[in-house]
Amino acid sequence: MDLISCVTDLINIIIGACIAYSGTYLAYYLENRRFPTLSFDGLIFNRFSESIRVLLKVRNNDGFFNVTNAICQISVKISRKGNNNDISKYIVECPKKSDNNRNKAWIPLVNTRDRYREVEGEPVSWNVWLDNSEGIENMRFKYLGLVPSKGFNMAVLMDIYKTKKDEYLLRINSEYGPEDKPKLILKLPIKDEELDNITVNIQVTGDKVRKFIEGNIIVKPVVNDNHKDFQIEFKHDHKSEIKNFSDLFNSNIGEIDCD
Repeated sequence: MDLISCVTDLINIIIGACIAYSGTYLAYYLENRRFPTLSFDGLIFNRFSESIRVLLKVRNNDGFFNVTNAICQISVKISRKGNNNDISKYIVECPKKSDNNRNKAWIPLVNTRDRYREVEGEPVSWNVWLDNSEGIENMRFKYLGLVPSKGFNMAVLMDIYKTKKDEYLLRINSEYGPEDKPKLILKLPIKDEELDNITVNIQVTGDKVRKFIEGNIIVKPVVNDNHKDFQIEFKHDHKSEIKNFSDLFNSNIGEIDCD
């Protein structure tokens, strides 16, 4: 075999390999472009007579498929100023609202009688959920959702209350939904000088999505016009949304008696 034949065969091999790779890549691209891409579409604040419900709007931007088995997981971190790592004072229950343990919505899974455990990578419920099995105490799981193509669903993150003792409560949602046991209840005294912030990391994914999406909610004390307040900030995709608690609450939202 002469040199020209060897070179020709080598060129044909390279061309064939390039065509095969291009075909494989094109098929992979065409198949994957059919898969959904999720994105955050901001926080939604629903006002009730005694509370504000915080929901996270998740949108299915493109693709030809619905996102099935969508799951929104949260991790909660409580930070104090200085070197004090004791966060037990912020973990509370609400005896009057729990009605002697008859109202599950006020009996947190992480309670003051247990050693505090980290809430990490745990699911919350969706506003519209898929039928699922039962968990503890016959409570139905509501953490699997459906995000339709070119549509959205909303994850239920927390409910915010203001008490008659000049403090806020965060009732962090669980996998069972806001009508059943929450994950935990956090107390935020308005005049507290020790709390640095509460960070809720959020990750959302589902079947056949191209990649999971992630964001952070940061609740922290602030001072506005010489008045102490709290604010909630949602950071995602190099964006930031900020709301002050005092702006969210109005005269139509009542205060609760928790003790």
